[in-house]
Amino acid sequence: MKKITISKDNESKKLIRFLSTYLKEATDSFLYKMLRKKNIVLNDKKALGSEILKEGDEISIYFSDETLAKFIGSTKELNISDRRNILDKKYIIYEDENIIVINKPQGVLSQKSDNVDISINELALNYMHSNNEIDIENLSIFTPSIVNRLDRNTGGLIIFAKKYKIARKLSDMFSANKIDRYYIAYSYNLGQNIFDNKKN
Repeated sequence: MKKITISKDNESKKLIRFLSTYLKEATDSFLYKMLRKKNIVLNDKKALGSEILKEGDEISIYFSDETLAKFIGSTKELNISDRRNILDKKYIIYEDENIIVINKPQGVLSQKSDNVDISINELALNYMHSNNEIDIENLSIFTPSIVNRLDRNTGGLIIFAKKYKIARKLSDMFSANKIDRYYIAYSYNLGQNIFDNKKN
């Protein structure tokens, strides 16, 4: 049996959405079936899946350890056990309990496109992991990630969100163009900038 206490970062989610994230290898139909059979309960009571989670709520999952591990997925799939590269502090412009603002160098991916790639996203996750800010189980619920991307050959600022609510809020702000983005282009032949403060 596994008991999960909902943190402030995960409140306001629907129960079924939380479960589908935590038990990512399980289908929604299977999760609904487990809820009907009371193999998964909320605050020791039968749940429908449509409940909105609040901080302090407790989800009990009555699975064997083997079944639970199967539906959560392996640690290798979470890419935490074999990470060796950590974000260098010299690239951190700002950091608090919610975000890291990173100066991404040219030639580095924002997010990996292949399993062998190293990206800013993975480097920042490693950085958090090395500071004991995340663990493997928390990654099953929410994986901290960047909220804006830059092309491999573009250097500049990237925001990395440590918490679910912050990631969602920042993503919404970027989508609604509530965060301005500025670019400076350089001519490599002339060695000078040809556009300054170009707003996107």
